[in-house]
Amino acid sequence: MKRLLTSTLIILFASGLSVLSAADLHLLSGEKSSVEIKSISPESVKVLREGEPAEVSLSELISISFPEPESVAAEPFQLTLRDGSRLSAATLEMNPRTLKIESELYQRASLPTSSVGSLLFQPLDDVVAGSWRDLLTKEYAADVVIIRKGDLLDRIRAVVGEIKEGKLQLLLDKREVEVPLEKLFGVIFATRKEEIPDGLCSATFVNKRSVGLKSLKLSGDTWKGDLVQGGSLVFQTSHLTKLDFSHGKIVYLSDLEPADLKYKPFWGDFTWTYQRDVNVDGDPLRIGKEEFDKGLWIHSRTELEYRLARKYSRFQATVGIDEAIAAEIRSKGVGKVKLTILADDESKFEEIISPVDKPREIDIDLSDTLTLKIIVDYADDLDISDHLVLGNARILK
Repeated sequence: MKRLLTSTLIILFASGLSVLSAADLHLLSGEKSSVEIKSISPESVKVLREGEPAEVSLSELISISFPEPESVAAEPFQLTLRDGSRLSAATLEMNPRTLKIESELYQRASLPTSSVGSLLFQPLDDVVAGSWRDLLTKEYAADVVIIRKGDLLDRIRAVVGEIKEGKLQLLLDKREVEVPLEKLFGVIFATRKEEIPDGLCSATFVNKRSVGLKSLKLSGDTWKGDLVQGGSLVFQTSHLTKLDFSHGKIVYLSDLEPADLKYKPFWGDFTWTYQRDVNVDGDPLRIGKEEFDKGLWIHSRTELEYRLARKYSRFQATVGIDEAIAAEIRSKGVGKVKLTILADDESKFEEIISPVDKPREIDIDLSDTLTLKIIVDYADDLDISDHLVLGNARILK
């Protein structure tokens, strides 16, 4: 019998199972295996690995990734749910109870209107993307309608009603009005204080949108996922890029406060403060063509220290120079940094990172580690353009 991934893989002696979808399993142990997905339950996923049936406990699973097909055409509407899920839609209609959407990715779906945090009716370009993200972080006592005026976004307090036949009904200054969606930038609904339950996993689609799911079923090539706050989506394997089961097993460093932070300015009192989940300009973290929702932005001469209390097994990240500056300096020979990673003062990684390098994956053993230290220092050109990104920097239990 061929050796399986880990002791958590249980050989199944069932026969007659049909091959479904090629995928890669990523385990908490750091192992990765190419498989064919057969079925999934709240406890495990059943697969074929090198022709042999096997079962993997979800408690040991970090993610399932699928071969990424060509991207689909952009859809005009974007939704953010209150649990952080993000969806796109080709059409939408809404009443006080239900939001109905149609999409190339997940067919028709009905969601509780109460689960929706915001709706975006226009393309999000670089000019106003930062302003839109800032608006989404605020709390609102009432619904607000967002209007674009050139390079600025303005908000108007209103009561949001139905969306029907491409028009939004509003109660504005005690007057009922209908406004075509093309005249509006978006809507942000009044903040609701409520506890959002944990889900089983999150699903990421080929358009980079992702949703939290509380349950998941597979029939042939078709998946049905029940959303955390109600409603469900039906989608094909060909539209999936990833199922993420890492919740509770992974902690992102950008969600933690360092136990110790040191920075030595190159000149006077000017400080390059490390950033979490964005770069120094507030833009998304990027290395080459890859963009990261989570991660750290660190300038040279910075030391970050995290207390792990022997609770974590690995540190993983994608490493590179911030693309916002790397695109300008690749031919100039500057922007190199020296990255050192220490586990209880033992060096686990020490490399020069250059703007000409491709994104680099690092995976470091942290077994029985009390303290993780990340040191970003000069390479051979002082601090000129020394902007390091640790994409999806995370520690695994």
